[in-house]
Amino acid sequence: MDVGELVAAAERLLGRRHGRLAAGELRAALCDLYEFWLSKAAAAAGVGDPGMPGGVALVAVGGLGRRELVPYSDLDLVLLHDGTTPRPVLDRMANALWYPLWDAKVGLDHAVRTGDEALSVARSDLRTAMGLLEVRAIAGDEELAARLATAARQQWRRTARKRLPELADAVRQRWRRSGHLAQSAEPDLKHAGGGLRDIAVLEALAAAQLIDRLDDELRQVKRLLLDIRTELRLELRRNRDVLSAEQADKIAADMGFGDRFALLKQLYSGARAVRYALEVALRSATGGTRRLRRRPLAEGVVLHGDEVALARGANPAKDPALLLRVAAAAAHTGRPVAHGTLRTLADSAPELRQPWPADARSELIALLGAGEGLI
Repeated sequence: MDVGELVAAAERLLGRRHGRLAAGELRAALCDLYEFWLSKAAAAAGVGDPGMPGGVALVAVGGLGRRELVPYSDLDLVLLHDGTTPRPVLDRMANALWYPLWDAKVGLDHAVRTGDEALSVARSDLRTAMGLLEVRAIAGDEELAARLATAARQQWRRTARKRLPELADAVRQRWRRSGHLAQSAEPDLKHAGGGLRDIAVLEALAAAQLIDRLDDELRQVKRLLLDIRTELRLELRRNRDVLSAEQADKIAADMGFGDRFALLKQLYSGARAVRYALEVALRSATGGTRRLRRRPLAEGVVLHGDEVALARGANPAKDPALLLRVAAAAAHTGRPVAHGTLRTLADSAPELRQPWPADARSELIALLGAGEGLI
């Protein structure tokens, strides 16, 4: 299969000429197609040829490495070698792989590196460090690729905690640039707070053994985000991740939602769960062992470190307005509610009966008057 046949086959998949694949099935089919072409092209270029000097492998990172390739994505590829293959040989291999893709206008991020060089770049570049956690062999020396994958994960586990301030700063800068998905009329599915990039950070923290792996709820949110992103790119036929109202209507129909409002309701709910999980993860991972001070905020409510929490002895079951006082305190201070407090309130706080007591009405008014913090 030459590169023209690759492009034609991809267009047939994306054009839905042979029936409609579900979003997840389409991503898998795209991965299979590109991997088939790359493995054949790599073999023709001499990657993995026993007669060639040294060990060489073609490996994928990014969407192809994770097997989450959405339509019109770039391919992230590394020609990995053990340092013994002559440079002219490596250059010929790389040119035989990269140039056909460039000529066909397939987006490509590429590098030619030894494992040590890749690890060195990862030590100074967070994006590379996280990308190498999902490195996967496409062709050639699988043992060489496996050694890099193991070394990259070990290095990340050793260094991740020290890099948390850098990671947290990068996350918050991205949030400032792209906003929060659940607060946007036209959300960025990848970069906004609560989007796919935040899920990638959670997965990286889990790989470093700093937090637990994604639970079922977050895995379902990830699938939803990937499916919407897949459908969006099919509609637009280009590399774009901002969901407009017009496209949301079409995608909602394709995905079986009643309308875009039903789609956005589920999307926003999932995004809030992702953002909250990441905020909790970053706080818990960077919290250390220092003793946290407790500062009273309201009756039964304190600021514990950087989180709003229940005071010692506070009993939600006997204090119906306590939930509203916690919410108002969080809104007015701009501080998040501690995860344990949320669990306690969810398990113990009673439903307010009609008519609401005066203190509950007062706390609701305080909450509504919090302004921007209410969001």
